[in-house]
Amino acid sequence: MNTHNPQRLRCYVGKLRRYAASGWARAQLISRNLRAARGALKNFMSWTGDLVELPGGCIGIIRLISGAACAALLLPSSVFAALDEGDHFQLSVADRYSYEDNLYRLAEDEVLDGGSSGKGASREDYINRVSVGMEGAWQLSEQTFHVTARMEDMRYQNNSDLDDTTGNARANWSWRLGSNLSGQLGTDYARFQAGFENNRFLQKDVVETVGTFWTAALRVGPHWRLRASARRAEIEHSAAVRRFDNTTTDSGTFGIQYETSRGDSYGWDYRYTQAHSKSVAILDGQQFDRGYEENTTQFSLQYALGIKTSLALGAGYLRREYPLTPGTDLPRGNFSGSTWDLNLQWRPTGKTTLNVFGWRKLRAYLDAETDYFVATGGSIEPVWTPTPKINVRLEYSIEDQDYLGPSVNIGIVQPRQDRVKAQQLTVTYIPLRMLQLTLSGRIEKRDSDRPQLQYDSRIANASIRMIF
Repeated sequence: MNTHNPQRLRCYVGKLRRYAASGWARAQLISRNLRAARGALKNFMSWTGDLVELPGGCIGIIRLISGAACAALLLPSSVFAALDEGDHFQLSVADRYSYEDNLYRLAEDEVLDGGSSGKGASREDYINRVSVGMEGAWQLSEQTFHVTARMEDMRYQNNSDLDDTTGNARANWSWRLGSNLSGQLGTDYARFQAGFENNRFLQKDVVETVGTFWTAALRVGPHWRLRASARRAEIEHSAAVRRFDNTTTDSGTFGIQYETSRGDSYGWDYRYTQAHSKSVAILDGQQFDRGYEENTTQFSLQYALGIKTSLALGAGYLRREYPLTPGTDLPRGNFSGSTWDLNLQWRPTGKTTLNVFGWRKLRAYLDAETDYFVATGGSIEPVWTPTPKINVRLEYSIEDQDYLGPSVNIGIVQPRQDRVKAQQLTVTYIPLRMLQLTLSGRIEKRDSDRPQLQYDSRIANASIRMIF
C-alpha cells in the first residue's frame, strides 16, 4: 500500500471501517439470537418441569429434543451463516428405544443368577438411549481441522444397575504440504459398555479406549503413491475382574499403491503390531501373558468390473506369536496363515444395490481383547431406495469363529469353535432434511461346541434423529 497517496489511503481506511461495522453488526446479531435461544430453551425446560413424569424417561427425551429444536431453529440464520466458506458445523440430538429378549446372551435353559448379575436383573429389557452430538470442520488455507463428539445417556427399565453415560470423540488435523504430500494427525476416545456375549461377568463393565494416530501419503508421479501410518491404542475396563483385558497396542504400516487412469488401484502393505497386556491373566490356576507380536503383509485391489459392478479384494499372510510363559502348559494361540477379504457391489438399477462381503481374518471383540479367533464368513446385503427419503436395507451374515487359545473371559482352557448367524432389517425414512426416523430388527444365533455359550437373541429398535 502506498501511504503517500492520500486518496488511496482514505479508500483503505473506508474499507476497514465498513468491515469493522459489518463484523460488529454480525456479532450483535449472533449475540441476540443466542440470548433468544437460551431464553426459549429455559422457558421450555421450566414448562416441561411442571408436567407429570412420563414412564421410561420420556420427559427427558421431550425436553432434550424439543428444547434443542427451539434453540437451533433460531441459530442457523446467524451462527451457521457466520462460518467461512469451506467450514462446517452441525449439531444433532437423537433418541433410540430398544427391546432385547436376551440381554445377557444366556443359553436357552440357563437361569439368571441374581448373585452373579446386578440387583433385580432381568433376562429381557427395554433400553432408552438419548444422545447429543456435534461435528465440525474448519479450513485454514490447505489445512483442515475436524472435530466430532457424541454423548449418550443409557437407561434400562429392568436392569437399572447398568445405567450409564457413554460416548465417543475424535479430533484430527488433515495436513497438506504442497501438492504431493498429505496426511492426518489425530486422537480418538470412546466409552461404552462391554457386551455379555464373551464373558460370564454379568454386571456393568465400562470400557474406555484412547487412541492416537498419524498417516502420510506421498504422490510420486501421476499414478504411484507411497503411504505410511502408525497408531497407539489403549483399552481399559472398569470392572476389577476384567482388567486382565487391559491392553496397549502399537502398530505401524507402510505400503505402496498404483492407480490407473480410469480409477482402479492396486496396492501392497506391510503392518507390524505389538500388544502389551497390563496384567497377567490367570486361568486354571496358571498365569500367562496375552501380549503378542504380529506381522502382516497384504495385496489389495479395487477394480470396476463394469458401469454397475465394482470389486474390492485383499489377500495376504499373517503371523502372530505369543510369548512363552514359564511353568504353564496352556495353549499359547500362535497363528500363521492366509487372510483375505472381498466386497462385491452391484447396482442393477438406480434404486437397488447388492453388496456381497466375504472374509477370513484374525480378530477379537473390542471388549474381549485377549480372546482372538480366526473369523471366516460372509454376508449379503441388498439395499432398496424407492425414493430419496426412504432406504430399506436387509442383511444376512454367517461367521465361523475358531479361537486360538484359552477363552479367559469364559473360563475355558482349550480353544473353542463358534458359529454366529445374524439377520437384520433396517428401514430409514427422512421426511425432512433435519429429521431422520429409523426402525430395525435383528435376530442373532450362536452355536458353539460349548453348550453353555449357545444363545438366541432378538433386538428391536426405533430411533429419531434431528440434525441442525
